[in-house]
Amino acid sequence: RGSRNFGYLIIVISILLVIVFSLVLEPFARERQLWAWGRTKLPVAWYSAPLTNFLGWGLTALLMLLFTAPFFLIKKPQPPRTDHLPLLVWCVLHFCLATAAAVQGQWLPAGISALALIIPAGANRWSRRPENGPPPV
Repeated sequence: RGSRNFGYLIIVISILLVIVFSLVLEPFARERQLWAWGRTKLPVAWYSAPLTNFLGWGLTALLMLLFTAPFFLIKKPQPPRTDHLPLLVWCVLHFCLATAAAVQGQWLPAGISALALIIPAGANRWSRRPENGPPPV
């Protein structure tokens, strides 16, 4: 938190998490026929979703974060506190998506979703580490 670029790092991580969520959601939605993608000029697609879809998710997340970031700035200095509810919601959501992908036999999206469960939990543990000390047990 003491870094000058901490806010930018959080924005980049948030955008990456939105794109990972979209990577896992697209195969599930296609299998359940929640939406369908038509043919595009690009020959590369992820479960029929064009790669520009993920660029759109990332740009939309960036715009939302840029407009809402000033409201998240702490005006009064206070000790930082950790809120675990977003992590819990993220883990439950990806557990459901990983389970649905595994049931449908989509092992690559299930693996991506399993990684999406591990990475934020590890980052949360790493962020609570005191400076130059071992991680808490």
